[in-house]
Amino acid sequence: MKKLILSAVAVLALASCTKESYNHAFSFVRPNGTSALPVYADQTLDSVAFWTTDSYSLESNTAWLKLDDKMSSGKIDNVYGYIWGVVVPFTCEPNTTGETRTTKLTLSVYGADEWQQQGTVMIGQFGWHNVERPRPVYDKEYTVATFTAQDSAKQETDTLEFKVNDYWELSDGAFVHPVERQGTKDMHKVVLNIDPNDTGAERKDAIVLSTNQGKVKTTIQFVQSAK
Repeated sequence: MKKLILSAVAVLALASCTKESYNHAFSFVRPNGTSALPVYADQTLDSVAFWTTDSYSLESNTAWLKLDDKMSSGKIDNVYGYIWGVVVPFTCEPNTTGETRTTKLTLSVYGADEWQQQGTVMIGQFGWHNVERPRPVYDKEYTVATFTAQDSAKQETDTLEFKVNDYWELSDGAFVHPVERQGTKDMHKVVLNIDPNDTGAERKDAIVLSTNQGKVKTTIQFVQSAK
């Protein structure tokens, strides 16, 4: 999966290292300084991580992503420049838009000697499920993904592979028929029975993967050749 690109800041502010004055520093670890953190449409739990030598406050600028109240800020009385690792869990609402949406997290750090800096990272929530087969094809901005399988006229089976975070269901198609139609969260490999194409022409079909009580949907398209 190609990473989403973002503008991120990792700051190092140097001072003499003594008991009263140390090297101020912080940096994001998850996501790192060159990529956004991707989450899928049905994903509601994840976390960001960073290290810091100073007290911090992490803020979200959107209603669909909420940071853990207990971990989103912390006071660090640091006089020797020790590095502290911080993991901040967050919850996000299922993305039912069908398109990628993004939000920015702002990390503010401040030392006892009035040193202050800020850094930002992006979270990108896809508008589709984590479907691995067929592989996704993205538009130029990675806003929309399409999933299309190519099958021959005499092909009898195909496979759909995906990982979901909730109870799932699959619809039936006109000539594509999932052997399994529902299941629980995790990785799944579903066999699809394919009706032979005796029409003499190419034909198309689609089935829908849905989770979160049918609110999050991903359409899987099939193109069956005439031969």
